[in-house]
Amino acid sequence: MSDRNSKLLAEGLRFRIDRREPLVLIDAYVNGKGPFNFVVDTGASMTVISPAVARASRIDQDGARGIATGATGNLHVRAAKLESLKLGSSELKNVDVAIMSLAVLNRASRLGLGGILGYNVLKQFQITINYKLRRILFTPFDKQRSRLGVRAQRQKR
Repeated sequence: MSDRNSKLLAEGLRFRIDRREPLVLIDAYVNGKGPFNFVVDTGASMTVISPAVARASRIDQDGARGIATGATGNLHVRAAKLESLKLGSSELKNVDVAIMSLAVLNRASRLGLGGILGYNVLKQFQITINYKLRRILFTPFDKQRSRLGVRAQRQKR
């Protein structure tokens, strides 16, 4: 087994793919609560959690109101900030999210989603997906940069 596959098996998060919908589904922890079923959505600009996840995670739902446009049309949202969002071995602090009903999406897909990982979270990671092993690895860019910096210094010698 290659070093990369060994790392994926050791540190990567197991994901699921629904037979009806080709979506990457993972378990995520919000403020230490969960796991909650999240979809990895590279087309979503913002990370979203459902009101049920907000309640279970004790997140204030009285934030600024807004309108979000998604696959199911325009929906009302509330802004919120998570204390923490844990994805496998990686954890982010103070994450901005939108609280939005996922009922229409859940009825259509029957996936029981608690959240959607969007660009504002995904952009902070190098993401490795191995479909054969069904593993996804979220490597924070700060770790990547330090490794790249060490390599660059070695090459200058």
